[in-house]
Amino acid sequence: MTALQQMEISSRIGEEEFDSLSEILFHSVSLNREYKSQSAISKKEELIQDLVLFLNKYLALKVTASSKQKLQIITLIHKLTMQKELIELQTGKLNMKDIKAASKTFGKKAQSAVGNVK
Repeated sequence: MTALQQMEISSRIGEEEFDSLSEILFHSVSLNREYKSQSAISKKEELIQDLVLFLNKYLALKVTASSKQKLQIITLIHKLTMQKELIELQTGKLNMKDIKAASKTFGKKAQSAVGNVK
């Protein structure tokens, strides 16, 4: 076995690794009422924001083929954005009026995105 073949085998990514990562991500961005510190809140906000950026980039690259998958990603982006806004609301960074306006804008964008999916 060559060194290249050995590297290919040792660096192969399995589905179980993504399952584990999915669970880690879920717990990292899920809201709970008990935050240890302002630093923990900041980290959660940053993780949510980065995940939203990643998902938007994924959609922009048009890697996903089906309309159903695109809609699932758009729905997840919306939920993550709402979670981030709830954290901001809880920490006093946002008010309810800002959230309602953002939600209304997102609803229009989601409707147009689904209408344009082929």
